[in-house]
Amino acid sequence: MKEKRLLIFIPDGTGIKNYLFSDFLKLASDNFNIILAHNFNKSIHSEINISKNKFQHVKIPEYKESFKHKFIRESLCFSRLKHNAKLKANQSIMSNWFRKYNNLTKRIFYRIVEAYGLFLGKKYCRIKKLTEYYHQNLLQSSTIYRYSKLLEETKPDLVFTTHQRALHNIPLFAAAKKMNITSVSVIYSWDNMPKARIPYFSDYFFVWSKYMKKEFDDYYPEIPTTKIKICGTPQFEFYGNDTLIESKVDFFNRHKLHLDRPLICYSGDDKLTSPFDADYLRDMAISFSKMEQRKRPQIILRPSPTDDGSRYQDVLKQFPEICYAPADWFQIDDKAHWAVKFPKKNDIKQLVNLAYHADAVVNLGSTMAHDFAMFEKPAFYVNYMPKASEETLKSPYAKNWSVNTIYQFQHFKSMGQLNPVHWINNKKDFDHILEKIDKVDPNIKRDQKLWRDKVIGEDLFKNASQNLVQELLNLA
Repeated sequence: MKEKRLLIFIPDGTGIKNYLFSDFLKLASDNFNIILAHNFNKSIHSEINISKNKFQHVKIPEYKESFKHKFIRESLCFSRLKHNAKLKANQSIMSNWFRKYNNLTKRIFYRIVEAYGLFLGKKYCRIKKLTEYYHQNLLQSSTIYRYSKLLEETKPDLVFTTHQRALHNIPLFAAAKKMNITSVSVIYSWDNMPKARIPYFSDYFFVWSKYMKKEFDDYYPEIPTTKIKICGTPQFEFYGNDTLIESKVDFFNRHKLHLDRPLICYSGDDKLTSPFDADYLRDMAISFSKMEQRKRPQIILRPSPTDDGSRYQDVLKQFPEICYAPADWFQIDDKAHWAVKFPKKNDIKQLVNLAYHADAVVNLGSTMAHDFAMFEKPAFYVNYMPKASEETLKSPYAKNWSVNTIYQFQHFKSMGQLNPVHWINNKKDFDHILEKIDKVDPNIKRDQKLWRDKVIGEDLFKNASQNLVQELLNLA
């Protein structure tokens, strides 16, 4: 029997980490002939540890979106955000509408988009009708030609994308639909569903958990529930691989840390999400510096992979004992976004060992709380407005930013009545981190696991790659 062909479409670096470095690619290559579509450089070849005979590389073609299609896409995005904000009675959802009006033409364009989107958002039937028109109109568009040609040349039986919101998915899925090739999307992150970031519907969607499937029902009621498959996410599979874990002695020696003192990880977000990260880090370092040295917690800083770390330099100079441990990622150019950066396989080992050997993680509401929950390590969420440094005030993202908005985001509603993290509600709360680590609160520990399992799927993360490949085989 001829082996089926699977085209794996990878628009960003996180897709490489979760789907090429996990067991997913190996399991998929055991059952399919693989075509990898990406625009990363050849460095990625050496990072993939399966036979090169098992797959071929192809470039993601350019997509020149027409003015008409951009107008409809952006209008639908704005209207869905308006609808979702009303549906969930949560205006913070509108903070996902972030567009740069750097010239008069764009300003006028987006003012019209917002006016039309406001009209659409008042009745969901309008959104549904325009979405159907948009999808059908794209099938006749010349803008999908390059993608039709790609599919004609590679002849896949299935198309699988690692990120549901990528702009290039639009011509890919339209071309696949026109050629009767089954298309599948995975949902990229735990916070994506309310954000109206699915511009073109694939035939099937693979989601993390029952909770995420329920979100699909809420935000996209027109998509049949039979098209949504619960598979888990490979993002957390690595924590179950004992071969990645090094000894505490080796880890502490490599980072020049003291074995007999506690270790706290400060995990940075990107500059847009958390422009005050360096100020939070400084407050924590000041608090720890007042403690007796032999008990004083050590800080290991891991910035976001999109962050070059420059905003932390003043804090690192002031507190040279802070261990700086940047993510080990390749970068194509000097732009700071996910589409041009991708991880080295070594970064997975670094992250697993960080979660395993650190005593806790501190950050602003990131999924790192779930990463550390894999080893039952507590998470501390910062929840106050720090005094901004001169460096922070230079950031364009700091001006209208408020921590009060962050924890109103819809994905934090997944906590429900649970209390799964510790809260740093002012800088004095850093003084009590050690006490809370040493004296485990059984209720928080219980809720941490319940929240993790709710968001990423109870036990699903253990076999996510296997689940994904099995569902693909079912569709082939």
